[in-house]
Amino acid sequence: MTNNYDLYPCFVVYTGDDLRWEFQDWLEGEGFIPKRSHGGSQLWIHVYLEERMYLGGKLGISFGHAIGDHAISIDDFKTIYYIYEKYLGTSFM
Repeated sequence: MTNNYDLYPCFVVYTGDDLRWEFQDWLEGEGFIPKRSHGGSQLWIHVYLEERMYLGGKLGISFGHAIGDHAISIDDFKTIYYIYEKYLGTSFM
């Protein structure tokens, strides 16, 4: 079954159980909104950068198409995020 969430290009950020809450707090501090939760152990956070949404994920449950078809680290996501923020609202075209 397809829903609107399957259409989002998102970053899949590996958090493990130990950094999940800290990363979610950071996302919310940056203005990201949680969309839904699947409870239990969630090793990944699916982040849709353009709409500032995120979803905790479990194996077999997706929020959308994973950019690059693989997970990235929290540090890598933050690097991408800061570059995105730097150029937000500018036009090179």
